[in-house]
Order: sequence, then structure tokens, then C-alpha cells
Amino acid sequence: MAEGISFAGDVKVSRFEIVGRNGNLDLTPFILQIQIYEDIFAPFITGNVVLRESMDLVNKLPLAGEEFFNVHIHTPTFEGDNTKEIIGKFAVYKMTERSQITERSVGYTLHFVSMEGRVDIGKKIRSAFEGYPHEIAKKLIYDDELGLKTERTVNVEDTSNSIKFVCNSWSPMKAINYCASKSVNVDDSPTFTFFENRNGFNFISLTGLYKQNPIQHFVRDNYRRDPEDSGTRNIEQEYRRVSSIEQPVSFDFFERIKSGMFQAELTTYDFLTREFKKSRYNSLEEFSELEHLNQYPMMSLNLFRDPGPDGDRLIADDVMVFHRNEHDSLHNNLSDVQMNDYYLKRRSLLAQAEAFKVTIEVPGRTDYTVGKVVELTTYRNEQIDERSESPVDKMMSGKYLIGAINHVVTSGDHRCYIELIKESLMENFVGMDQS
Repeated sequence: MAEGISFAGDVKVSRFEIVGRNGNLDLTPFILQIQIYEDIFAPFITGNVVLRESMDLVNKLPLAGEEFFNVHIHTPTFEGDNTKEIIGKFAVYKMTERSQITERSVGYTLHFVSMEGRVDIGKKIRSAFEGYPHEIAKKLIYDDELGLKTERTVNVEDTSNSIKFVCNSWSPMKAINYCASKSVNVDDSPTFTFFENRNGFNFISLTGLYKQNPIQHFVRDNYRRDPEDSGTRNIEQEYRRVSSIEQPVSFDFFERIKSGMFQAELTTYDFLTREFKKSRYNSLEEFSELEHLNQYPMMSLNLFRDPGPDGDRLIADDVMVFHRNEHDSLHNNLSDVQMNDYYLKRRSLLAQAEAFKVTIEVPGRTDYTVGKVVELTTYRNEQIDERSESPVDKMMSGKYLIGAINHVVTSGDHRCYIELIKESLMENFVGMDQS
């Protein structure tokens, strides 16, 4: 893809037009910075643009939160491939940081969200739904009357269970998220999430996303251009290089326990039968039954063993306890609508998904988007010699899911700040006995 690109991070803002009550205007001459945010746990793309202008647009358009942007941003060689470009219509909803720069110029930031975000906040649903969650979700995304009435591509994964619920003045987003929380796929994974990325809207399980092949292999090293390249730039290699890497929280053991990530117990009470039920979930017992990014779990079976005088026994009480109500047969021909059988499993798998996070800075490309798998290689922080084992940091390295991304475009340069998440490791470290 390097042909036609001057450097890694090269970008073209083909269109950044604002449409107001008094007409349209190309804003590209006034842009200082554009930021576009995506998050796998957020329903809509958001962003902001920093402007400096001396045309008094605040009064001429006017700027009052009723405008929208037409946006087209792309890495040069991706032009014409809308699966790799940032193209969309976004609603302006807020202005901040307005300040007088000179006597005749002013600067400010306009915040925007996908048009479906504006639809969502103003729409309330008062209706009952029944059927497969993925079919209900698809209706709520597409439908003009009840849903987001999107014209974007929608990627929906099939579900295997049925639900029934009533929306009491819910927004479409709340109803779709409710469907996601009650969905189970054909592989018995209850990890559905609803999010928007560059390609459109997605109603899909995390385990479904884990099956993808990596779209990029990022490397954190001291790469320099080979002197034998006669001065030519290897832009593909430059795109792979990580400028910086951070891990604000490497792990929080207590938080993992409280989330139910390791093992948990659920007590339910059925109002109809007046019965209490107890169930348990241990994440290691089902690890091999589901799809994962890497081969090995992040927790050890030793976590649940007591090496004391009674021998190597499983600890029965080292669990988080949760309480929920059960509504068995509340709706005809439907069992527990609360999906309590999957409550602990969903909690554990979602906690695992965010158990290991790193944030990297890389040269920007418009084909990077949340929900895609990438590979990361970093190297150990120690002196390496011929007697050393592999120099690769196998704790940090491996396959990741792009959990969030911030595209930052300034003066023809594009940087991506990417939050990578993973729920498994590429190596079975000492002490992680799975037997």
C-alpha cells in the first residue's frame, strides 16, 4: 500500500463540510486538529474538530447545535475503498473552549456524534418485543419508527436463544444493549456488545471477534532504515512501528476478584415458586470450550487451590457472591427472562476481555478501527546475550483486540492512539498449571 504515500501517517482530508441553516461551508482551511473516537463498549462514533477562523461562523451559519458535518478522510492509497476510509455524516452537539486569538480571529472546538446518536437521544420506545435477540436488534437499528433508522452497514451475529421484554420509554440504544446483555451465540458465548466502527454498526459477541485474522502486526523495537536500502523508505515497516506504549494498570487482582472474573456464586430467588437457587461459575473450567485470542488463560488453577495441611484442595469459599431475582415462566413458553444461567459467565468473560490493556501510539491509517484483531510484539527489558531465551516479552506480546481508538489528524499528519485489550496469553507461564 506504500505506493502514493509520502510517509507513514500521510492523510488526506477530502471533505470536512459543515451544513447549517444558512448553507454549507468547507471547513478544511480553518482546521487545526480533528479527533475521531471509537470504542467497542460505546454505541456511537464521536469526535471533535478544533477550528481557528475569522469569518464569524458562529453568527453566519449560525452555530447552535443544529448543524452536521459531511466527512471524508482517508489514507492516500485507500481512496475509493469505502471499507478503509472514514466517511460519514455527524451531528454537531456542543461547542467548547471558545477564545479570542487575535482581534479578528477566534478559536473553538466543535464536538460531534454519529447522526444515529442524535436520533437515539430524541426517541423513546413504548413497545413489546419477542424473538431472537439478533432479529430484534436488527429491527431497532434499521427501523424508521422504532429504531435508529441508519443507512449504514449493519453486522449482526446470530443468536441461539429467545427473549421477550417491554420497552418503557427506552431509547433504541438502551433496548439494543438490553438485547446484547441477554444474547447467547451458537457457541454458547454470552459476550454480545453493540458498537459502531468505521464499517458500520455491529451486534456481535467478543468470541466472534476473536476468530478474525490480524489486520496488522505492530512491533515495539528500535527499528531503523536499512543502510542498504539506498535511502528509500520502507513505509510498510514504518506503519508497523510503535512510537510509544503505556500500560496505566498492568493488573488489579482485587478488582478481578470483585468482578467475578475468576469464579463466582449466584443466588437467585423465584417469586413464582418461592425457591432459592445457587449456581457457580469457574472461568478455568470452560476456558478450552470458547474462542480466545491467545492459547493460555491469564489465571492459574493454583489460584483456587489451598496448599495447607489439608493438601492440594480446591478452595470453595474464595468466590464473589451475587444475588438476583428470577422470573421463571413470567412470559408464556419462555423460561427465565433474566438469563441468570448466563449471568456469571457473561460477567467473567467481559471482565477477562478487559483484564489486560495497553495503549500504543502508531502512524495513523484509516483502515484501523475497533473490533479488529492485531498482533503486537515487544521485547524484554533486560540485557540479551547468546545464553538468553527468546528476547520477546511474551507477557506483553500476542494477539489483541482493538478496544478503542483515537484518530488524530493535524496538518496532514495522522496518528492513532489505540487501546488494545486481550483476555489470554501466548505462553503458559510457570505456575499456570491447567491440569
